[in-house]
Amino acid sequence: MAAERFDRTGESPFASETSGMATREHVLVVDDEPPIRNVVRGFLERADMQVAEAADGPAAVEEARAFVPGVAVLCIMLPGL
Repeated sequence: MAAERFDRTGESPFASETSGMATREHVLVVDDEPPIRNVVRGFLERADMQVAEAADGPAAVEEARAFVPGVAVLCIMLPGL
């Protein structure tokens, strides 16, 4: 079970401000190497995050528009950007 981090108020950063209940965070993982995407996806899913993937820049832009992630994990040498 992954450790959950809390801010100074003791609230989880993953808690919804409107409901007070935890919600799944959306993360977009972008890398042109499938093994790297798979490893990152595995870690994020074990932390109960919803993950989408893209293999290049144009696919990442398209996926980000459809998926609307809270954060993206990007390869800095990504082709197509």
